[in-house]
Amino acid sequence: MKNSLVVSEARMAFLLGGGAKLTDYDAPFGLLGIPASAYNGAAQFVGGARVSIIPSSHGLLYIINNTTDRYSGGYHSMNSVPSVQS
Repeated sequence: MKNSLVVSEARMAFLLGGGAKLTDYDAPFGLLGIPASAYNGAAQFVGGARVSIIPSSHGLLYIINNTTDRYSGGYHSMNSVPSVQS
């Protein structure tokens, strides 16, 4: 996943931001993501994601949150519906 299209997009935003903490960067997958991740099954499964890159004393911490829900299915034009636990 570290070399996937969505993480690469987030990494570019992180670098353009001067290496400051990047939280919940919205990295869409879209139709271009299909050929870009042709040999990466994990990237295809995750698709679009919200990526956080956090500098720490041990290096960079990457957090990738999958958005395969209504938000992703609606090409990032619909709101996510949080799951309800009872």
